[in-house]
Amino acid sequence: MPKIILVTVGTSSLGKLDKPAPKPFPQKGGKAYGDVKSKLIDILGLNLKKYLNGDETSRINLSAEIASLLVMGKTEKIGKIESKDKIVLFASDTDDGYCCAEANREIIESSITPNVEIKKIEGLQVTDPDRFVELGLMNLQRAIHCYSNSPTDVYLNITGGFKGVLPYVAPLAWENRMDIVYLFELSQDIILISPPSKLSFSEMSEKTEVLGPPE
Repeated sequence: MPKIILVTVGTSSLGKLDKPAPKPFPQKGGKAYGDVKSKLIDILGLNLKKYLNGDETSRINLSAEIASLLVMGKTEKIGKIESKDKIVLFASDTDDGYCCAEANREIIESSITPNVEIKKIEGLQVTDPDRFVELGLMNLQRAIHCYSNSPTDVYLNITGGFKGVLPYVAPLAWENRMDIVYLFELSQDIILISPPSKLSFSEMSEKTEVLGPPE
């Protein structure tokens, strides 16, 4: 059965560029924006090629989003990500966040699954706290809830993205009966937390699994 993987996208990928991205970040649609995106796609694609050819050390130069998807696909419980599976990238309401989402989409479509969608979450940014709380979190809730009645397995991958949303994302995922997955940077294993029946630390610990590739 096809699975759906919701992925929060951050901007750490920009740190992989040979030179720092311009500040302020170029506006979406402009030439400078396109130049940054093209360079990011090139460097992420090159490092992914090295990784797929057996160079494990190159994984640190992948985006957090792509690296976590690759490790997820190696686990027995989640299984390989195939063309029938869908990846949904939750992009922040910023030009640099959307640029990273577009670059990630390009690489995922060409190397993991062609079934990729970007959803820009209006209000999801860190410069205006009121807008973040009143609009960003509400739209993030709606975006996640869209997949609550899916007949397929739905995973919420929170490896990338603003860490400030984590306290809100976990209850949202569990409320919608979704498993949360997270990859530490250099780990070979995915942390998977299934929805607890109630929000207690002891049950959360019991629901936490470490998933590695088959022995």
